[in-house]
Amino acid sequence: MYFRLNSFQFPIAIDKLDISPHAFRLYIHLKCDCVDHSVDECPQPTTTLAKYCHMTISEVLNAMSELVAIGLVILSDDSYPRII
Repeated sequence: MYFRLNSFQFPIAIDKLDISPHAFRLYIHLKCDCVDHSVDECPQPTTTLAKYCHMTISEVLNAMSELVAIGLVILSDDSYPRII
């Protein structure tokens, strides 16, 4: 099952995962940004992610680690997140 949020769909299962609110917010931002640019890589600096997601840099890094650990995001060779 998918939930439509403006210009993209994401699985309802994302809401069922045991992830922090910061990880959820970061995932949604990354997903929106990737869809807007029709890519699966989101080349944004951590400071930019923190600004758009209203988080500190350490919160972004912790949230990113959480998303990587559960397999929703992988980091490319240049450390940019890629959405799975």
